[in-house]
Amino acid sequence: MAPVTETDKASEAAVVGALREAFPDHAVLGEEGGVLGDVKSDYLWCVDPLDGTVNFAHGYPSFCVSVGVVRHATPVAGCVVEFLPTPGGSAGSAGWTTRTFTAARNAGAFLDGKQIFVSRVKELRDALV
Repeated sequence: MAPVTETDKASEAAVVGALREAFPDHAVLGEEGGVLGDVKSDYLWCVDPLDGTVNFAHGYPSFCVSVGVVRHATPVAGCVVEFLPTPGGSAGSAGWTTRTFTAARNAGAFLDGKQIFVSRVKELRDALV
């Protein structure tokens, strides 16, 4: 079983609170808290409040907050906020920067507002995996 930190709980409370305020009629599935709201809603928000808890708990700077929404079981949008130590900093330092990945159905994917695309590499042996 993966560990659960106080940061997992606080992050989920903040994200779920914002979603419930903005979309009170939608259901929300939190990794730590389960389903809240109207389970018959057309929309279900899925929240991983600290994706990479093991990394976070061990001070390894590779973790993010992930949120997605589905409508009638079809993914329609998602957002991942990745946390990185500031240049010259470390995971234990107070200085963090973020990268925000967003995507929406039929609208493309973006990194910090700039459109991103899948690789044009055709052969697995030529890819960085």
